[in-house]
Amino acid sequence: MDDALTVEYAPSRFYAVLIAAFSTTGLGLMAIGLFVVLSHAVAGERTRSACGWRSGASRPDVVWLVLANGLAPLAAGIAVETASASAACRMARHSYNKVRSRRLET
Repeated sequence: MDDALTVEYAPSRFYAVLIAAFSTTGLGLMAIGLFVVLSHAVAGERTRSACGWRSGASRPDVVWLVLANGLAPLAAGIAVETASASAACRMARHSYNKVRSRRLET
């Protein structure tokens, strides 16, 4: 009986592992992309922050300048990803409702 269950659920298990692998890869790529976007934003603000330091701006003002300009693209990305993840969940839920479970003969 265990062998029959193993054979029957093997494709489902394979797809679950495949989805987990792609999800992990996507999460890693997202982390790298986030780092690149934020480092690019901070690198672009070096001259402005240096001018701010020279003009007598306080440290919190300069930090706020860098964070505000770096986090704007991040907020936009989070909004887009949240909307696309929500749409993907709705599509998955819709297709999941079409699947009927099969009862094993005992």
